[in-house]
Amino acid sequence: MRGPAKSCALVLLALFVCTLTAAVTRHGMCVIQAAEKKEGIVSKFRNGDVVFIQGRTWRSFFVMLTDGGRTSAAADESFSHVGVVRFISDIPHVVHATPDNLFVLAEPADAFISSDNAECSAIYRLTDEGAQTAVSEAASLAALEYYTLSVPFDHQFDVCDATSLYCTELVLRAYEKAGVDLSEGRADFLCKVPLYGEVLLPDSLRRSGMLTRVETN
Repeated sequence: MRGPAKSCALVLLALFVCTLTAAVTRHGMCVIQAAEKKEGIVSKFRNGDVVFIQGRTWRSFFVMLTDGGRTSAAADESFSHVGVVRFISDIPHVVHATPDNLFVLAEPADAFISSDNAECSAIYRLTDEGAQTAVSEAASLAALEYYTLSVPFDHQFDVCDATSLYCTELVLRAYEKAGVDLSEGRADFLCKVPLYGEVLLPDSLRRSGMLTRVETN
């Protein structure tokens, strides 16, 4: 489905999602919520950190609703977007791919997790502490290269096409370049999404056994 038909379907999905936003339990399930915590968390970032956010747009609710259908009711977090931390001129940035931008961008971390942009956020790092420094550094450099090369956003959400990227695909490929497969070969890593086929959703990435949440309280 392409062109006007796809646009119409997306609008209908958006309207449907908006009617269900009250069912999304946004408070009490995220690592970082209060504004003062968001201000303090920037100092905790390291190169290669994987930062998840729960966005505020209709797309965010659609992503969380889609992935929520595959998530146990016991899950305590739900996220709609993700990026990789890279320090640029000693300032932490989050390299990410969003449909709001034509190309991969590097956004200051405080803006990425700001209350204007996100309901809440969480930081994840490699579970293997011994590999954290070298691998995370390499992954952050790979992510930065996507930005410097102006890799376009993947509007088809085709994880098999490396010429353009969407958010989770960027993280996955950056770590693959660093020698780590965050999918762990799991058959359920991708989710079938209407109109797009198999897509890697943020919560699937978050549940990778290769990543561990960084406690920030």
